[in-house]
This record gives sequence, C-alpha cells and structure tokens, in this order.
Amino acid sequence: MQAGASKFSSPFARVFYWCGQVDALLAVMEARGLLSAPESRTLAEECTDACRLDTDYLETLLRRAVKVGTVEEVFAGHLPDQDSPAEDE
Repeated sequence: MQAGASKFSSPFARVFYWCGQVDALLAVMEARGLLSAPESRTLAEECTDACRLDTDYLETLLRRAVKVGTVEEVFAGHLPDQDSPAEDE
C-alpha cells in the first residue's frame, strides 16, 4: 500500500471504521478509569472529533490508551497547549 493511501476504497467504509475506532478508544479509556472525571471525557471527545477520519492517528491513540495512565498522556502532543507530538514507546 502506498504511503498515505487509505485502507478503504469507499468513504462509507472509512466513516464506519473511524466511528468504531473512536468507540474502541473511549471504551478502553473508560475501562481503565481514565475517563472518571467529566473534564477527561470532554477532552477525549474533543480530541477524537478533531482527528476526523484519520484512522492511523486513532490506532496510535488506541495503543497509547492501553499503556499510559492519564488522558493527557493518551493525547500527548495533540492538546491545545502542547507544541509537538510525544514519542510512542
């Protein structure tokens, strides 16, 4: 597959895959207790909305959500007050 090429040939499939990735990300974060504060849930929803249809980015966030201990660490480098993305372990 070429760099930057979509995994999906149809926009319809891409939208539904993206929705599933967002649901999975929020479910993992909730199960790990990362969304216990209302502010954390709001931040997570705003950040996932900001990455419209970028499934590669969502996969990165999902991997982070399994490893880290806070919502801020999941979205490190992608929060309004941060300049550059944090490196993944």
